[in-house]
Amino acid sequence: MRVAPNAPMNDLPGHDGRGAHGELAGVLAHLARHMETGCPRAGSIAALLLERIAANPDADGHLRRHAAGLAELLQREDRRPGGALPRGPAVGCGPALVRP
Repeated sequence: MRVAPNAPMNDLPGHDGRGAHGELAGVLAHLARHMETGCPRAGSIAALLLERIAANPDADGHLRRHAAGLAELLQREDRRPGGALPRGPAVGCGPALVRP
C-alpha cells in the first residue's frame, strides 16, 4: 500500500508529533520492519518520511542529502520485482512499534 505524499503527518503510522525527531524515529522503525520482514508498506512509508526530511529546509543539509539518497534507494527497490534483497514472506507486516 502506498501512502499519499500529501497525507498529513499525523495520518502516517509511527508519527508521534515530535517534529523532525519524530519523523526520523518513524523512518528508523519502518526501515527496520522493512529490512526484517520485507514488508513493502513499511518500505514505502520509510521512503515517504525520508522524502519529507529531504524537502525540509530547516533540516541539516547533510541529513537532507542522505535522506534523499536513501529514499531513492528504497524507491528503486520498490520498483524491482521481489525487491532488492532475498526475503521470506512479509510476515508481521503491519504498523511498526514506535516507542518513546
